[in-house]
Amino acid sequence: MKALLVYLIRASSVSPALMNRSIAGLLIALVVLVALCSPFNFAIAATTDCIEDGGQRVCTKPFLSPWNYGFCIGNSLSTTTAAANYCSAIDPQPWMSENKVIAFTECLPVQQFGACTAQANLTGWAGPGSSDSSLLPQCATHTVVQDTQGNELIGYSRMSPTFQTYSSPGVCNVPGNYYGMFAKRTRQWTCPAGYDLFTKASGVPGCRRNTLLPVAPCVGCDGSVNTGGGASFGNPIQVGDQTKTQTQTDYSGPVLRFVRSYRSRDEYVPDNGQTYLPKGLGKQWTHNYERRIYPFTGNAYL
Repeated sequence: MKALLVYLIRASSVSPALMNRSIAGLLIALVVLVALCSPFNFAIAATTDCIEDGGQRVCTKPFLSPWNYGFCIGNSLSTTTAAANYCSAIDPQPWMSENKVIAFTECLPVQQFGACTAQANLTGWAGPGSSDSSLLPQCATHTVVQDTQGNELIGYSRMSPTFQTYSSPGVCNVPGNYYGMFAKRTRQWTCPAGYDLFTKASGVPGCRRNTLLPVAPCVGCDGSVNTGGGASFGNPIQVGDQTKTQTQTDYSGPVLRFVRSYRSRDEYVPDNGQTYLPKGLGKQWTHNYERRIYPFTGNAYL
């Protein structure tokens, strides 16, 4: 800290250009020092990132949609189409309940073979990392898909439905089995209305507003300085009194800004004859957060 103060005091007496290079070098050094000493990994946030991540978007958490259910029969496309026609009373896909898959599966042998009983045998869903290609080519390879948080997004169950038909009127005892089948289910991350789904740098899903957060106006925070009422040209220089002015924005975020201002003819010192009071940025420099109270000896007013 002592070395930092010495650096600032020495830099306060130099020209604006050199001052800018000095301040820029100091800021870079501070950023590198913080990055090296911190146990966390830092990344520069984009304006499209969430506010809590340093960006300018209002964000909220996504939610998983309800499961959508479907089926595939491992026989032929014509059989699958016919099966849908056999049990057309079942609500059209996608189904929103596992019970719809069971009802549909147990409907098929009744309608197609006149079964007196039927069992879907949907005993459970495949676990993480599972994959099944046993019903190719009629049914595609079914694979359990998870997101980076371990939430299942695509799942399947390999079913072997069974049924019984009548051996004689009123006697239901002839076993049979239906084609191999897959029950399948899918879901996805969803955002509320007005939000877009995206993937954060950490790999988890998030929801962000599709417009940037408006930056609130900040009176007096623009780093402007008194120009003395004259026209300015060039670097710039005030024509009327040859005053060199310069404004430098060192940081600008969604809420905070840090702006330095230089004016060659102003030393920002009390006008009662007191000696100069040192400041962090030097005699000719000020910034948009600077405030100071100067004591006036022998005067009861501020």
